[in-house]
Amino acid sequence: MAAAAAAAAAAAPAPPAAATELVEFLNRSWTAFHAVDECRQRLLKAGYQQLSEREEWRLEAGGKYFFTRNYSTIAAFSIGKKFKPGNAFWIIGAHTDSPCLKLKPNSKASKAGFLSVAVQTYGGGLWTTWFDRDLGIAGRVLLRHVDGQEGGRGEGEAAEGGAEGGGEGGKAALVSVKQVRLEHRLVRIDRPVLRIPTLAIHLDR
Repeated sequence: MAAAAAAAAAAAPAPPAAATELVEFLNRSWTAFHAVDECRQRLLKAGYQQLSEREEWRLEAGGKYFFTRNYSTIAAFSIGKKFKPGNAFWIIGAHTDSPCLKLKPNSKASKAGFLSVAVQTYGGGLWTTWFDRDLGIAGRVLLRHVDGQEGGRGEGEAAEGGAEGGGEGGKAALVSVKQVRLEHRLVRIDRPVLRIPTLAIHLDR
């Protein structure tokens, strides 16, 4: 039986390249943030230029561009070489964040030796297919960095050892200047850490 199954699998036609590429994309796109990052890398390899919404755009006919917003939305467009203002254009849209299960903040609880967190559904998913399976965690975290820097003398402070006959001399005070910066990082725990158990039949009503 096993040999027959192996022979049948070997004789099966290979999946289309487009289907294989789609599966690879989905496997890398655990969350909206991962999906946008994957799209960004593919667009750059395809010759697209990334734009910033905070800067003036200089677009050219035949150019290919894209921009992102909040790391969870991406918009790409190309301009035809013969494009003129008023020409028709086409738009294709898709979700990057639906459907998915999201962890609720501050919902951690420990009981009977188990650690549990609350989840909420987002979008229309076949949620029963997620039950009784090993699940990982993915998302985005923001790291807050505080860079301390010692500055020079404060305004109006005397230099060390004032001139003879002048005012009272003193040591210059150092002004502490702190620069706060935020760093965005993607997180993906690709190992089983969570499981959504199926309820007993008399509770699932």
